[in-house]
Amino acid sequence: ITEMHLLERRYKREVDAIISSINMAKGICHVDLHDRKLLSFSREKGILYDIDFTSVDQVLRAVEEELQTKEVKEEFRRVFSYENVLETYANGEMSLSFDTELRRSNCDMVPVRFVGRLVNNPTNNHLECIAFNYDITEEVELKREMEITNKLNNALACEYSTVFSVDLQTGIMRIHKMDD
Repeated sequence: ITEMHLLERRYKREVDAIISSINMAKGICHVDLHDRKLLSFSREKGILYDIDFTSVDQVLRAVEEELQTKEVKEEFRRVFSYENVLETYANGEMSLSFDTELRRSNCDMVPVRFVGRLVNNPTNNHLECIAFNYDITEEVELKREMEITNKLNNALACEYSTVFSVDLQTGIMRIHKMDD
């Protein structure tokens, strides 16, 4: 009994840690994969039309409806299918993710990441998934800026023996290339 109690407490702490660590999430869905049962669902107001969901399939269909193309819908369905989630777990991985864009209520397209974190419930030995999504606009913009900077640096490095940049706000100079 003591060992089971310790396992239950560890499981509860793990679930609580996952949920508390995803404070940027726009929605959190906790699913029992064995029973295909929705354990909990919360979301930011205005997301998914404020529908009260009672099943995992309802949540997946509603998210799919928000996706823009047939190909993206199919890939989302593949990544978060029960079969793929179980295969991911069987391969020793404890999370999966999918990046795409969603149209918000103001009609803007927003880059988002859907993530599923897997956890085993020792009380019933069921695999569970805590799935959430969050806005990755800053990450996408930073990546785009880095790609542009790298392309510019590569182009300049071919033509010039010295390439540097200066941050005009801080006055810090960064050397990108300096030949002998």
